[in-house]
Amino acid sequence: MKPHLVRGLIEELKANIEEELLALSSMVRANRTILIMLLVSVFLILLWINPLPPKKVYLATGQPGSSYQLLGEKFAQYFARYGIELVPVDSPGINDRLSKLTDDESPVSSTFYVAGGPDVEDLQDVVSLGSIRYSPLWLLYRGQPVEDDNAIRYFSDKTIAVGTRDNSTQSIFRKIIELHGLSLVGMKNFLELPNMEAAQRLRQGSIDAMFLIDSIDSPLIQSLIADPEIHIFDFKLADAYTKRLPFLEKLVIPRGALDLQRLYPPRDINLLGTTVTLLVEADTHPVIQWIFLKAARHIGNERPQFFAEPDFFPAYLDRSLPLSDVAKRFYQSGFPPLAKYMPLWMADYIDRVWFHLLAALAMIIPGIQLIGGARQYYSDKVIENAYRRLRRIEDGAAQLSSPQEAAALMEEWQQFSHDIAELWVSSENVKSLFALKRAAKHVRDRIRERVTELSQEAP
Repeated sequence: MKPHLVRGLIEELKANIEEELLALSSMVRANRTILIMLLVSVFLILLWINPLPPKKVYLATGQPGSSYQLLGEKFAQYFARYGIELVPVDSPGINDRLSKLTDDESPVSSTFYVAGGPDVEDLQDVVSLGSIRYSPLWLLYRGQPVEDDNAIRYFSDKTIAVGTRDNSTQSIFRKIIELHGLSLVGMKNFLELPNMEAAQRLRQGSIDAMFLIDSIDSPLIQSLIADPEIHIFDFKLADAYTKRLPFLEKLVIPRGALDLQRLYPPRDINLLGTTVTLLVEADTHPVIQWIFLKAARHIGNERPQFFAEPDFFPAYLDRSLPLSDVAKRFYQSGFPPLAKYMPLWMADYIDRVWFHLLAALAMIIPGIQLIGGARQYYSDKVIENAYRRLRRIEDGAAQLSSPQEAAALMEEWQQFSHDIAELWVSSENVKSLFALKRAAKHVRDRIRERVTELSQEAP
């Protein structure tokens, strides 16, 4: 292309850009009140969506020495990567944890729930993020290995710790013995003891057995199963229990999996297990929920889980409570794709508003197509309003009765002349603008003529 043609195109482009900027500036000035209201509305909507998470979160965990306490500490370490302080709060049992979670005065907004514990279906404003691990039901005892298939029948007359009234251990133990026609009421040999105290008394031999629910990586469980005087009961009726109590799972410790040197256990051990579910308040910030889910995935994969395949957790297993909206998106499509390229809070924010952005674009794109018409309409109105204003000045000139009125009207005309000098009109209205300026000069001349007439009429 020849240089002079290129220069011509560039000049034409610059002229078009300048005209569009003048049009935009003029239209903004004329409609600034509406635009301010629109911007304020957009700001309030963005504020309501609340993109930034809180800096401190409270998680109710479990008894000291339990895997739930350890799990809470791992979650806290992961949250620290995002600059958020997760505060684990020790709790003696599930009832206390749920009470803290549902109490408006409590700062706790999340906790662990063991499937099969107290009923949670009626809890208000609490949702699930899914199950994060298996938690076996351990029946640990002293003495000779027990070959009886029926644990409840064998231990019904033995001294056994069954957990405190406030925790999931006793709640699930109660449901199991009820299948055998037994009740905790009146069973003086079934002792309500905290886990640490029960473990100490089991080692000392002052009780025959203890029943507890905890992960295999719990320091307390590890210390007990490492004791050669303590045995793990083999639930040979595990399949039958899982049919009667659907929240239970059959778990297996393979032969030699705990200690290959002493080949312990000497044969496969069947266990009953339940799931640990992460519960949060329904209004928990979405970013906090995403971090919980990312932490659960990370913790579950940091080393092979004993009872679960890699990448199995988190999973929606216990359906006592509905999933949160964030958890639904996670189980359907994973983490926000943009989280790989930007901060999590920003990726979440876009993930939450993309539908609204698409809706806005659906309105904006046709609006862009209408801009040309809007510009022309605005330009026509500018010319029309200017002519009306000039007509009022002209009518005023015909009614002048004194030099003072003439001076005031001339000032009004000068302001009008200044205003039309800064007017923007479309290229289609340029001729109308020049005609307006000629008409304005005609009105000015008419005012001057009237001033002369008034001067001649004065005595």
